[in-house]
Amino acid sequence: LNIPDASATARGVVTTGSQTFEGEKTFKQNVIGDGAALYGFEASLNNKTGTTYTLVALDMGKVVTLDNSSSITVTISNNLGDGFNCLIVQKGTGKITISAGTGVTLINRQSHTKTAGQYAVVTIVNIGTNQVILAGDTGN
Repeated sequence: LNIPDASATARGVVTTGSQTFEGEKTFKQNVIGDGAALYGFEASLNNKTGTTYTLVALDMGKVVTLDNSSSITVTISNNLGDGFNCLIVQKGTGKITISAGTGVTLINRQSHTKTAGQYAVVTIVNIGTNQVILAGDTGN
């Protein structure tokens, strides 16, 4: 019985040797590594131009850019999951206010809830039980 490996034209098995996989793959469970580095990944952009936006689970690991000359409010909902993280970029001149949704505790070392100005970058990290840290280029 000869089963070709997964990189062959026919379907097969994953071997312990080097292989190349093409096409989008979806995993329904965690992918666990042995401490080896991941290479070749880049963050997806989620570009927004309105004055309000609520973060969604699909923003996990993304760079959310907000570009408007008016003030912008970003709401953190309570269903993002432990470990959720993303970057928020203020592209326009309108400052971004980060707002905690129902059941969310927003934590910032300096009690800031806004971006500092145009091109500010902030990080959102849910450290568990809807305790969300806002860090980076923040201001009042």
